[in-house]
Amino acid sequence: MSDDQVETSPATEEASRKTTWVVVSLIVLAVIAAIVWWWLPASEDKKPQTETVEVDQQQSSEVEVESYDEETAEPEPELELKPIPAEPEAAPEPQEPEPEPIALPELDESTPTVLQNLDSAEINIRPLKSSQLIRDAVVLMDNISNGSIVRERTIVQRPDGRFKVLEVDGELYIDESSYHRYDALVDWFVSLEADVLVENYE
Repeated sequence: MSDDQVETSPATEEASRKTTWVVVSLIVLAVIAAIVWWWLPASEDKKPQTETVEVDQQQSSEVEVESYDEETAEPEPELELKPIPAEPEAAPEPQEPEPEPIALPELDESTPTVLQNLDSAEINIRPLKSSQLIRDAVVLMDNISNGSIVRERTIVQRPDGRFKVLEVDGELYIDESSYHRYDALVDWFVSLEADVLVENYE
């Protein structure tokens, strides 16, 4: 073995490795510290700038308010209030005079009055035959509502002529002429004016 050759022991290699790691760690820490130092001042610089802008806006608004001069401003014109004309009171509508009450006869004596009023209203009263017209009319309507008719209390005359039948081959049939007995009565009933009847009823 010559003098120039140096033997490295395991202990020397271990120390060399530890030194290398320490140096690398210091370099990494230095880089991190440089980054933090550069970032923090940048963020602090931005924050005051924002505050400065806000202050400037407040100052500009204050300047605008202070620039208003009450002495030089034109006064607003006063509104002239005009009274609203009162609506004229509507004239009261003329009231129709109440009709004088009609003196009604007693029920037993009412038929002549009813017939006279119907005749004055140009209603044909010849088919009417009842001597107690109101009473018989009430009975007739009540019986019809119950599905029956009391012939003795009818208020119109019976049709003229007799009821006829025909015998054919030992069978009885109604003669067609029997139907025509009711023509005059049906024509009278159809000719009645409802408005006139209602007015007389009232």
